[in-house]
Amino acid sequence: MPIRVSIVEDLAEIREGLVDLVRSDRELLMIGSFEDAESAVQKLPDLQADIVVMDINLPGMSGIDCIRNIKEKCPGTQFMMFTVYENDDKVLQAMQAGATGKEIAERLYIGHGTVRQHLHNIYEKLQVHNRTEAVNKYFDRS
Repeated sequence: MPIRVSIVEDLAEIREGLVDLVRSDRELLMIGSFEDAESAVQKLPDLQADIVVMDINLPGMSGIDCIRNIKEKCPGTQFMMFTVYENDDKVLQAMQAGATGKEIAERLYIGHGTVRQHLHNIYEKLQVHNRTEAVNKYFDRS
């Protein structure tokens, strides 16, 4: 059974390139693509994707806020942030919102080492050792 993938990316050229990449893999099934978070919030719960590739910096509602809005409506969906940000704070916000996606990161040839490096930087700055400690400290719950 193929992995059901949806993409949320405002830049048409990038969105279309990702769609083509997903469609070229027999183990993946492209079930929807959206140019903004508002459309994704309306339609993703009905699609029930296995994986959603989400741009962080969308016009209007951000990708992080989009995940926060639909995570409970899509409990079986993993969210992977697709971004060029070099900002650890954005990575931490995405992580806190529920973004995951190790499997799809490998399939889309996105450096998992880059994600690990951001997490290492976050943990070091916050003086913590894992994701739970980082999120708790970020929100002053420790």
